[in-house]
Amino acid sequence: MIQILARETNVEFAGTGKFRIELLPVALFKTHESLLEYCHRKGYKKTGLDWMPSLREKRI
Repeated sequence: MIQILARETNVEFAGTGKFRIELLPVALFKTHESLLEYCHRKGYKKTGLDWMPSLREKRI
């Protein structure tokens, strides 16, 4: 199974007050372990619900 790391981006439509969430692919991994190693090296943290994990950039 291929693991995909994505970055969440919010897009606001001017003057409408509506938003759209886009997921932009950052990297692909062949194993879940390599994905976790990459995230650990980059300092990313797991956030969200246990059944639906998401990865967000560490804020400095």
